[in-house]
Amino acid sequence: MGEDEALVTRLYEALNRQDVDALVALVHPDVDWQDLLDGGRRHGPEAMRDYWTQQFAVIRPEVSPIAFERLPDGRLAVQVFMTIASIEGRPWEQGPARFAFTLDGGLIRRMDAISY
Repeated sequence: MGEDEALVTRLYEALNRQDVDALVALVHPDVDWQDLLDGGRRHGPEAMRDYWTQQFAVIRPEVSPIAFERLPDGRLAVQVFMTIASIEGRPWEQGPARFAFTLDGGLIRRMDAISY
């Protein structure tokens, strides 16, 4: 596993632990993140802290990377299997998803949901 794949794997490990501090430590100061809950985009580490804090108040994600692919534009695509449950543990959604990450200086600069 290369450095970029390891970085994204650490992100998902922190997400699964709901470790907001560890998540924020992995993002670039100019991070640009697609908001998968409310739409739009989040910018900057403090916006990401708020995003993950809000997210963990309503859902419990469990996300496992399955495959990595370098896209022609340089982004790292990651196929994952996600299980999303309510905080009470009721399943909401389960299945595959795909995301593209822009990495910069060992940090995550941008995340987008992408199609297969």
